[in-house]
Amino acid sequence: MPPSSPSLKQNLDVSAMEDLEEKWSLWMAEAGQTVEREVEEEFLRNRNLFEMDDGTHAKWVKEDPDAEERLGILLVFTPEEVSELVCAWQDAQDGNMGAGSFVAGWLGHFMDFIDIASDGQEM
Repeated sequence: MPPSSPSLKQNLDVSAMEDLEEKWSLWMAEAGQTVEREVEEEFLRNRNLFEMDDGTHAKWVKEDPDAEERLGILLVFTPEEVSELVCAWQDAQDGNMGAGSFVAGWLGHFMDFIDIASDGQEM
């Protein structure tokens, strides 16, 4: 086995990189641009959708380029959270001050959320 030298390894690395660049260019010419276009089309088609799992819960959306922007908000509750909030609302309507305080606190946090989300409006 011949001794390895830094220049031989360097030449192999340069050759491998050139081969990789050639293969990449060929792939981009044959299929890459199609994949790139499909990804862009998918992004544009879904840009107004909200996903629970991706952490996007508020954003400014437009139905089309001429439409006015609207703030879209995704709210996600467990059944227990829905029950707790609705029961507190009903109890507050019946005069329960503790329940009213709970609802007011929840609404205060929600308004803070809207305030922060609205700062991202594109002008």
